[in-house]
Amino acid sequence: MNKDKKRSVNFSAKEEGILISLIKKYRSVIECKLTDSINTTEKSNCWKRIETEFNAINCEIFRSQKVLHKKYDNIKKRAKKKFAEEECYMRTTGGGPPMDVKWTETENSIKEILGSRMEGFPSEFDYDCSNYVIDTSGAENGNMSHSRLSGVESKIDESECSKDFLTK
Repeated sequence: MNKDKKRSVNFSAKEEGILISLIKKYRSVIECKLTDSINTTEKSNCWKRIETEFNAINCEIFRSQKVLHKKYDNIKKRAKKKFAEEECYMRTTGGGPPMDVKWTETENSIKEILGSRMEGFPSEFDYDCSNYVIDTSGAENGNMSHSRLSGVESKIDESECSKDFLTK
């Protein structure tokens, strides 16, 4: 282990807020998934601008672009892990009290920045009763079909849907 390397002071909540606000400002560049040389150079320049702006706003401790980038990655990992744990808990079977999750302002901002990469896309192949009509008339022959409802204004109560499906 390198003995010359010193650990810096932890980020305060104020510093995290400043970093997230700057990330929001440069979100289109920072969160771009392209990895060609032009985009890599643009990202590097963007992190240099973030470093300059961050240190201009926050005069307490100098933070390098490497430290700011690592902090942002750690905040993203923490928020994704918390969201994944919440989703996993919601999908488990059994009773019990609901999970009490309190999202911080920073985590809410990360959810906003990442969007669908954090929450995922809704499945177009999900057979929720409120979106589909299930035809069970040919069930005795093994011919069940479904069709997507279009232009339906009212939602079907899911408890009624399950009851109707089971009784046919």
